[in-house]
Amino acid sequence: MYNYYTIGGFPFTSTLDRLVYVNAADNNMEFSIPRDIFRLSSLTLFAFSGNRLVGSIPENFVLPNIHEIYLSDNNLSGHMPTQLSGNTALQVLDVSGNQLVGMVP
Repeated sequence: MYNYYTIGGFPFTSTLDRLVYVNAADNNMEFSIPRDIFRLSSLTLFAFSGNRLVGSIPENFVLPNIHEIYLSDNNLSGHMPTQLSGNTALQVLDVSGNQLVGMVP
């Protein structure tokens, strides 16, 4: 999914627990990152840059296999969650272009 206009959000459910890669950049999606994001334990790439994500990054955004998180150019706000440091495999974190405050852990 790239550059595709959608209304609503992305269907995060526990049935996607084997999902490894999700790139939904530039889709004009408006939703909050679900609090149960940690259920996607196989995820290695999470790319939702250039959408209209709102709210904050969940404190429990800890995924054991995540390598890349792209959340730039959205409407995210609030503090950077300290639990992000629990993503020990994380190599890339891009949260630029949001209204986030605090240090990147």
